Amino acid sequence: MLAFNLWAFGNPLELAYSSAVASPGLSGHDVLGLNSNGFFGITAPRFDSAVDLLLAGRGLLVLTPIMVMAVAGVLMMRNRGHRAEANVILAVAALYFFYNSGYWLPFGGGTPGPRFLIPALPFVALGLATAYRRLPGLTLGLAIPSAMFMVIGSVTYPLIGRQGIGTWADWLVEGNLEHTVLTAFGVTNAWLALAPFFAAVATAVILAVRATPSWAMSDFRFAVPAVLAWTWVAALGPAVAGYEISTLERGNISALWLVAAGALLSLGTLAAIRVRERRAQSGPDRPPAPERSLGPELAFDETS
Repeated sequence: MLAFNLWAFGNPLELAYSSAVASPGLSGHDVLGLNSNGFFGITAPRFDSAVDLLLAGRGLLVLTPIMVMAVAGVLMMRNRGHRAEANVILAVAALYFFYNSGYWLPFGGGTPGPRFLIPALPFVALGLATAYRRLPGLTLGLAIPSAMFMVIGSVTYPLIGRQGIGTWADWLVEGNLEHTVLTAFGVTNAWLALAPFFAAVATAVILAVRATPSWAMSDFRFAVPAVLAWTWVAALGPAVAGYEISTLERGNISALWLVAAGALLSLGTLAAIRVRERRAQSGPDRPPAPERSLGPELAFDETS
């Protein structure tokens, strides 16, 4: 890279990104300096950008509420003897969020979520194992809408504009879906062409369910309010953030359908699991499964 910079710009420390095009001109007269402010476009963190990263239509808390449980799981790890690991994870997440809040384009374009935060997400995701073990209902309840949104973004076209996730809903209704290998072999029905993708998703879900030990869902009474709280955040958050057209504005009601679908899918799954637990506990051949107390879990007490 240093040799290329020296050859192209006459200075090994001058990067091509510093001359990004701010305004494409006509006949080659482009205006450069798109990232000229601060350090390659990064200035002091801004509160409005931080709110956008969390509450906009493609914000972390709207599209992937499971990240709340990931952070909670990291905090549980910290209080259960993994202080050094948890501190590193929290530091990585905080630093990425801190610098991303200072970039002039927080989401980095039309990506389905803040793409500059993606390198930090695998670190935070380590907390999900602890979160699911300690609070399975809360974790599962928020994981379902998160997965649903990402699947929908994958089967349509991930890049979204000012309408936000409402674009995905419109594309689903119109059948404007991604091509697959079956499309290349002449399958013209868009939904039928997605069969390999849905088969892979179903296989992953089935194998994950079979490999994951079951826990007594003693936090069910907290899981349902959490899902309902996320529903309100996803519906009203974009209006607070102002980064995109609000889900409540006329012409973008489509996004609310996706939010409602995520909430119903999550609540339905939690209810089905709870009913199955009740039946298993009341069966003649099986004693009731003991439920763990929630006080220590919610307090992140390492003695529980």
